[in-house]
Amino acid sequence: MSLSLISQFSKIQLLIIRYEEPVILVLGNIGNTVNIWIFLQRDLRKNVCSWYFISLSIAHLLLLDSFCLPRIIITSTGDNVFRYISILCKLRAYATELTLLLSRYFLCLISIDRWMVTSSNAWLRQQSSSRVARWLIIIGIAFFTISSLHAAIGYQTNPVECTPPFGSTYEFFVSVESIIASMTPMLIMSIFSLLTVFNVRSRLMRQIQPTKTDASRSQIQSTVTSNAQFSYQRFKGNMQLVRLSLLQVTFYLMLNSVWSIIPLYSFLAGAQAMMNINQQMMTLFLGRIGLNLLFTYAS
Repeated sequence: MSLSLISQFSKIQLLIIRYEEPVILVLGNIGNTVNIWIFLQRDLRKNVCSWYFISLSIAHLLLLDSFCLPRIIITSTGDNVFRYISILCKLRAYATELTLLLSRYFLCLISIDRWMVTSSNAWLRQQSSSRVARWLIIIGIAFFTISSLHAAIGYQTNPVECTPPFGSTYEFFVSVESIIASMTPMLIMSIFSLLTVFNVRSRLMRQIQPTKTDASRSQIQSTVTSNAQFSYQRFKGNMQLVRLSLLQVTFYLMLNSVWSIIPLYSFLAGAQAMMNINQQMMTLFLGRIGLNLLFTYAS
C-alpha cells in the first residue's frame, strides 16, 4: 500500500468524523430522546417490551455522547487529550465498554421477549411480565457496571491513542472479550428473531372456529366476539413491537457487522504473525468505518 493511498484513507476518515458524525450525533440525541418520550406514553408503557426499548435508547444516548462526541471534539481541536490525561482515557474506555455491552444486552432482551410473547406456550408468554423485565434490567445494569471495570483499570495513555498496553496479556484478553461480546449477541438475536418469525407465521395460520350450540347461542357468540376483539387488539399491539424489534435487529446486524468482525480479524492476523503496516492501516480504516456505522445505528 503506497503512502499516498494511506494518506487518502486518513483524509477520508477525517472527513467522515468532521462532517458526518456531528449530524449523526445531533440526530441520534434527538431520535433517542423522542423514542424515550414515545415509549413512556400511557398506552405503550403498559407493554413490557417498551421498557426494554427505553433502556436501549438511554444506552444509545450514553454511547453517542461518551464515544462519538469526544471523537468530533478531538478532530475539531486537533488535541487528543485522551493520549496524555490518564483519568479521561480510563473514563472514556469504561463508558464506551459499558454502553456497548448494555445496548447489546437490551437488544437481546427485546428479541427474547418478542419470542416469548408470540409463543403458543402459555408459560412462556407469562414470563413476559413487568416484574421479570424490571429485574432483568436492574441485574443487567449492575452486572455490566461491574464487569466493565476492567477497561478503567487496563486502558493506558500512549503517544498514539488510549489503548490496552501493546503486546500485553490484557490486550489479548480485550481481543477475546471483544469477539465474544460482539458475536454472542448477534447469534442470540438472529436465533430468537427467526423463532419469532416462525411463531408469528404459525399463529397467523391458525384459525379459531367456535363450536356451535343451540343453548344460549346469541350469548356465546357475543362473548366469543368480545374476546376475539380484545385478543385481536392485544395481538395487534404486540405485532407492532414485534415488527419494530425485527427492524432493530436487522439494522444492528447490518450496521454492526464490520465493527464486530474487526476484533476477530485483528486477533487472527496477530496470532499468525505481526501485522505489517498495510494490514495495520487497513484494519484501522475498517475499524473507524465500523465505528461510523455503529454510531449510525445508535442514532
